[in-house]
Amino acid sequence: MNPRVQELAEQAKSNMPAGLVVERWIELYNQEFAKLIVRECVKVMYDNAIDRQVPPDIERTPTHYATAILEHFGAK
Repeated sequence: MNPRVQELAEQAKSNMPAGLVVERWIELYNQEFAKLIVRECVKVMYDNAIDRQVPPDIERTPTHYATAILEHFGAK
């Protein structure tokens, strides 16, 4: 597993309240993990769109952002 994905999985695990029944814990964990991954994707897009100075003649397409996210998670 990609190290960043592993970090997000651990973070989701640490965000879980104690004392939940297994089924509820799994449901909440999956929701938290998905939320963290979405936030990470938004961060990658933001970093590529705003923080990096891009010449005005270079257009950022959806493909550019999709590639950036895939590379970030080691899925390319």
